[in-house]
Amino acid sequence: MLGAVGMGFYIVLPVLLGKAPKLAGGGQEGLAEGLSSANRIAQYFWSCNC
Repeated sequence: MLGAVGMGFYIVLPVLLGKAPKLAGGGQEGLAEGLSSANRIAQYFWSCNC
């Protein structure tokens, strides 16, 4: 169940990345850091098949 939620992150990812060019430099940096963290969490749930 949690693995499916983690994979849902990858469905939303293109939408979030599409908004990146509209942000200022600091906003882009924060978005990139948040996406990196969310990616690690999604990978964890995908790999453990929870």
